Amino acid sequence: MSARVSLRPAPATALWYHLLAHLDLGRDAASLHDRGYLAEAGSSALAVRAPALARACATIADPLALQVLPLALPADAPPGALDELLEGGGPEPARGLVATLLGDTAGEALAAALAAALEDERSRFLAGPWRREEARLAADASRWGALLDEELAPHSAILGLTAEVEVRPCRALAGAGRALELRERTVVAVGPPRSADGLELLFQVLHELTHAASDPLVRGAGDRATREGAPGYAVHFRLEQAVLALDYHLLRRRRPALLARYLDWCAGWVVPDAASLPRLRALAAAAGIDRPEDDWRSLGQVASVAPRRATEAALEELTLVPAESLPALLALLER
Repeated sequence: MSARVSLRPAPATALWYHLLAHLDLGRDAASLHDRGYLAEAGSSALAVRAPALARACATIADPLALQVLPLALPADAPPGALDELLEGGGPEPARGLVATLLGDTAGEALAAALAAALEDERSRFLAGPWRREEARLAADASRWGALLDEELAPHSAILGLTAEVEVRPCRALAGAGRALELRERTVVAVGPPRSADGLELLFQVLHELTHAASDPLVRGAGDRATREGAPGYAVHFRLEQAVLALDYHLLRRRRPALLARYLDWCAGWVVPDAASLPRLRALAAAAGIDRPEDDWRSLGQVASVAPRRATEAALEELTLVPAESLPALLALLER
């Protein structure tokens, strides 16, 4: 049974990620800070609140869990429903996440500060950024939804999808995505595509859905942490690289016509390891780069002149996937 994919406008979700786009978490992979989006959205009182909110959010043990809270709400929930979430109400699993993340004194203060910031910004957001975003969704949702339905349905068995996949495009999530598995559906929030054919939207949704299938096979010992230098950052790195590699091989086997565009899309996120360096050195020589450094920075040198080939060199042999996880991940591709 394949999953049905739908696109839904979600003003409360969009407002939440609009707020998070203002918060610079520093060297943290969970940061959704986006200066380009903020310039497009226009001046906001959030600029004053943002530094203090960012410092408080940076102390949370799992910022990714905080970021998916609105995905537990129905897509048509009004923006004011976020207040109930932050007060510990609303549906599960959001209620449990709030209790875990924001249940102590500092967390309650952060929840109150987030609620106040959302209340101050709500009217301006709905009248400006959301109105423009909603108009684009009305124009493109049918076309984007058809693309996702057509391209994701053949991969339902690999990804373990049986229920509805609800996609909520949010302009503030340019180049990023977040997902939450619920009992009756999987909700994915992603940025809108940059190109007319919508393929960036497809790749980001596929990336978020693949996490649910591959993360349990790759995680290994220890908890994930998104802040660089934290003990669990290596777990986060392995999870992300495994998804990029697995989606590469899935598309290579089933949709090779999309592979070149996928390599363009993920080129900036792939980090090669030692097993990829011989191929990178060969690419560098062909590109006229003299004596490329024998370390990860080789990718940066090669990517400047041959991004597709450099990325493919790092993904080709699945060397970015932990060896102990490789048999189980390859088995996914055979479903």
